[in-house]
Amino acid sequence: MLLRVSLRARLIASILLVLLLSLGAGCASAGWNAARSVRAEMQAALVVGEQAVRHGLEDLPGSQDTLADLQQLVQAFDGDRHVRAALLDAAGRVLAASALPHPAQPAPGWFVRLVAPVLTPERLPVETEAGRRVVVLEAEPLNEAGEVWTQLRDSLAILALSCTLSAALVSLVVGRALRPLQRVSTALAAVGAGEYAVRLPQTGPSELAGLTQGFNAMAARLSLAEAQNRRLHEQLVTLQEEERADLARDLHDEVGPFLFTAALDAAAIEQAAATGQHAAIPERALAIREAVGHMQRHVRAMLKRLRLASPVEVGLAPALGNIVAFWQAHRPTIAFTLEISADEDELDEATKAVIYRVAQEALSNAVRHGRPGRVEVAVAPGDDGSVVVRVSDDGIGMTDVTEPGLGLAGMRERVSALGGALQVVGAPGGRGLAVTARLPCGAEGGARPATAAAA
Repeated sequence: MLLRVSLRARLIASILLVLLLSLGAGCASAGWNAARSVRAEMQAALVVGEQAVRHGLEDLPGSQDTLADLQQLVQAFDGDRHVRAALLDAAGRVLAASALPHPAQPAPGWFVRLVAPVLTPERLPVETEAGRRVVVLEAEPLNEAGEVWTQLRDSLAILALSCTLSAALVSLVVGRALRPLQRVSTALAAVGAGEYAVRLPQTGPSELAGLTQGFNAMAARLSLAEAQNRRLHEQLVTLQEEERADLARDLHDEVGPFLFTAALDAAAIEQAAATGQHAAIPERALAIREAVGHMQRHVRAMLKRLRLASPVEVGLAPALGNIVAFWQAHRPTIAFTLEISADEDELDEATKAVIYRVAQEALSNAVRHGRPGRVEVAVAPGDDGSVVVRVSDDGIGMTDVTEPGLGLAGMRERVSALGGALQVVGAPGGRGLAVTARLPCGAEGGARPATAAAA
């Protein structure tokens, strides 16, 4: 199922993504800077501590109690936030160690592991009367990491609050900016329902104002077209009524009197035959024939006025040739062929008209939708006495999104009305399409093979 996301949601999501990426980049940069800062601070603290211990060791040769002075030197690091000092004997046992202050706001363990540098402890050996001793200086990043964590947490909180406020402001601004589009959507739905009088206020940014102006112009043209169509329909109804009235007058004025006189002449013939006046019968019969001839000519004239011109009046082959020539002129890159092997004389007018319409619609569909390089039209007699019209092409064929249109439905209706069958088949490989209609011939018999023109 296709999920439709509104334009507002897409815009807000895009901006939120940018803000989140910016926040992520800021966190990564802040973490890298924090790790670099802690490393620099720890290295500097070790250097300073080493210098302090070396200065203290320089005063030991004149000391009366070297061990006590060493312990006092180590204890001098009590309260140091960055360096822990310890005095070890030759066996590595701790004789004295400085005390680190507990951080006021300790950092999480994962953050300490992220920013804490790996530094080698400084070992300073000392020779005393009691043996060899070692002063060890080790960097402790807990306090520095806690301080950096506090600063980083506050900065990220401010940045997150800024992103949240920015997202809320963007949502508000985008919502207000796209509100006119909702009005346009509602107005378009109204126009689709036939309400052409709807208009939009030309407010908002210049782009949306131009859109509403174009919509109003479109709605005005549709309203005008609807009014024109209504007037044309009224004129058509009026013309139909006038035509019916004309036909009624013609029948009354032209046909009626001759029917009356024909009836009188027929009655006179009947009377003459009954009384034995046979010499008067031929004259009355001639008068009836003249009246009937006059009525036939007048009725034929009225039928010509009522009858629509058929496209195959010029003949099936010329009519199909005109279609092919039309598309050949408009699509010169497509190769068209026309082959007619069915005898046109064996086909009635209704069958020829359906053949013409099927070929016309199938050709139009092939050229407009199939993107073919070659289109073939053939009208041939079938094996069962029917006539077969086939339009095939080498285009893109039928796709999964192809839906039957009104043209295909119209072809099926025309073919079914004559008792025929329509088949639409795609080529094996997905290239090309063939539309085949099989129609029964007229009552006079089946179509016999004959050679016809090709175009």
